[in-house]
Amino acid sequence: MRIRLLLLSIVICVILVGSCTLLTRLIPEEKPALTAPTAKLAHIETSDKGEYSGIETREQLVVESQTEWEELWSKHSSVHIPSLMLPEVYFPQEMVIAVFSGWRPNGGYTIEIVEIMLMEDEVTAFFNEVSPKPGQPVTEAETQPFHIVKMKSTGTLPVVFIENNKVR
Repeated sequence: MRIRLLLLSIVICVILVGSCTLLTRLIPEEKPALTAPTAKLAHIETSDKGEYSGIETREQLVVESQTEWEELWSKHSSVHIPSLMLPEVYFPQEMVIAVFSGWRPNGGYTIEIVEIMLMEDEVTAFFNEVSPKPGQPVTEAETQPFHIVKMKSTGTLPVVFIENNKVR
């Protein structure tokens, strides 16, 4: 009788161990939680912003050298007499991000870089472009809205522009 109880106990233990092994195969392993890409808000400083620019085409630009900066500024400030002084940018430690609405038939239009996010694999520049409401009183002068900012250089990371259009 003792031998039967001993054998029965061994059989039950084997069944329990086998069941536990089977269960661990059926229950998936926990995987580490996915984390959101790291994003950091960049500090930006406005170099110039307004409604009158010598750049009359719609543009979104990244400037990373003194030569490019001087060329852009010369074209941009060509509508001002006397020409505006070139703001200091310390290349290659800094870079310039600029958005231009292009030619507009009247006032009431604005464009603004609202924030720049630094991601692991890119830089994202978010900007708002605002149009006047139909019938809203505006100046009759032609305009070329723009916003130019400088920030710490991000090296070779590509810059992606994300636009948000609004009507006042």
